[in-house]
Amino acid sequence: MTIDLAGRAVMPGLIDAHAHMDRKGLKSLHPSLAGARSIDDVLQLTRDEIHRMRDLGVVVTTHTNRYLSKEGELLKSRVGATAEDTIVPLRSLAEAGVRVALATDNVPTSLFHPVWQAVARVDRYSGRVIAPAQRLSREHALRAATLEGAWLTFEEGEKGSVEPGKLADLVVLSANPLTCDEARIPDITAEVTIVGGRIVFAAETVKSSGPRGGAGLSDHGARSVIPRGAV
Repeated sequence: MTIDLAGRAVMPGLIDAHAHMDRKGLKSLHPSLAGARSIDDVLQLTRDEIHRMRDLGVVVTTHTNRYLSKEGELLKSRVGATAEDTIVPLRSLAEAGVRVALATDNVPTSLFHPVWQAVARVDRYSGRVIAPAQRLSREHALRAATLEGAWLTFEEGEKGSVEPGKLADLVVLSANPLTCDEARIPDITAEVTIVGGRIVFAAETVKSSGPRGGAGLSDHGARSVIPRGAV
């Protein structure tokens, strides 16, 4: 069962509904539904709500493009300084053991915008950081954009990370998201895309960097390799 909050804080009774489904057992309806509980586009959560979600095994997706980048300052003015850490509380969710997958809602399409937003948490209009204690590390944000998304769709055994036995789906990036300037993260693009072990896209700059494109694929310099996301 997936519930999209569409810009609302957790509605009264929503977590109770998940608890009810937990008692009834989704697995009794169909084996594939075991553990299929998620809340989408989370905007605000209290510590008690986070702990209940953890205990129920609820998975969370976020819409940081809107609730941090576009409306972070507005939400902060609504909830007040004392409740600022309840706004898209990514670190609190992570520390409680709740799985969080980043998403874009296709505005814009690149997941490197949510990755940057999870790390920087900057409101685009005021330039101020929203709930700085809720920042994620770059590594954690990248995991939320890849492996956690695969886990959400029951595909963690097939994709989300580069390791033996999984699909050879990955990209070579224009910059290393772990070491580049923080402000450059949302501008990162794929220079090479590999699906099923075959190159399906290569930027012109890579194609022209060596004979028949080969040298460009073996000499990445400051570039990075990352598995394709599942969100």
